[in-house]
Amino acid sequence: MCFKNTYSAIAIISFTSFLTLLFLTYWEVLEPPIQVACNFRLPSKDPYCPFSNYIVENTLKGKKIIPINLTGIPVEDDKVMDTIQSQAHWLKRTHDTTQVLKVHFTENNTYGQFMQLVTIMMTDCQARYTLWKDDFYIFGEELPKPQKEKGIAIEPVYM
Repeated sequence: MCFKNTYSAIAIISFTSFLTLLFLTYWEVLEPPIQVACNFRLPSKDPYCPFSNYIVENTLKGKKIIPINLTGIPVEDDKVMDTIQSQAHWLKRTHDTTQVLKVHFTENNTYGQFMQLVTIMMTDCQARYTLWKDDFYIFGEELPKPQKEKGIAIEPVYM
């Protein structure tokens, strides 16, 4: 293709490079946002439900409850969240089922702080936690069951 005017060829090349640059610059804006879903079941009031208030009450009986209070002041609550994360990690790794963390929410706490607590649970792969009566309970996990490999039972080693 022969252009009679060299200025029109330069204009077409400049325009296409401008569109390419514009597309590459705003590519992140054009991508759909990543959505993460969290299944969070609240205890039911029905005592015959598989996950009810009755089951939570029975699980808490005989356990040592470690109370942790959130104040609603973001600077102080960030320090408390670090403590909660380390305590929950300790409960999970030691398989301590005799203690329960009880995080109390006040009227001054925000939804963001609740989601920060849920995010801590998800990143640490905590399996047992619940929201019940304005408190967030974190339970320790039991020891894993022995696995069978090719008919041989593999027992965990305890020190």
